[in-house]
Amino acid sequence: METSALEELRSRLESLEGAQRVLLDATRDEVWIVGRPDAGRLRLEAAVQDALAELGIQPGSVAVAIVRLPGEAERQRARFVGVTRSPGADGRVQIRVMLEWQGQEFVGEEFTEPGLPMETRSAAAATVRAIALASNGELSLRLTGIKPVRAFDHEIMVASLYRVGGSHQQLIGAVLMGSDPLRTACMAVLNGLNRILGNYLNTAI
Repeated sequence: METSALEELRSRLESLEGAQRVLLDATRDEVWIVGRPDAGRLRLEAAVQDALAELGIQPGSVAVAIVRLPGEAERQRARFVGVTRSPGADGRVQIRVMLEWQGQEFVGEEFTEPGLPMETRSAAAATVRAIALASNGELSLRLTGIKPVRAFDHEIMVASLYRVGGSHQQLIGAVLMGSDPLRTACMAVLNGLNRILGNYLNTAI
């Protein structure tokens, strides 16, 4: 796309409800939307698609990613309670992630060797374990990877997940890096899973 077309797209997207900032990479035809914590992801995704159609942009010609600022806006789905790190006597570290749904708490645990990369992955894996408990294991989720990446001068935590059961799905979650990398890893996983998790939990009650 021409730079002028991308700039027009940015102006249109920045006017969307829930969008706080729009970042462009004209060399790769990429658009990153930074949404507010209280932005409804599904509503924002739909508004983005409408904006692309209004500007006559063909689907797939521009890569669009939505990254929400850390927050706990989607309480109607699954609320992140916290993550703890406890050193063990054997030298390993216990990572516990707590989620809440409908007043009930679900805890996922992982043990790992000390060190940020392993602990970050364990926090993400523990989040998946907690979600498995909340969904009675019916979502059949697998963590395939999690890592920080740098894009547009911002540090972003990206989680990659795979849903084995039902229709196979590749899921991606991303949030801006916070001061606590373990918490950020948990939020990245939830960001990638909130749509299917919300659909499941809202129909399972």
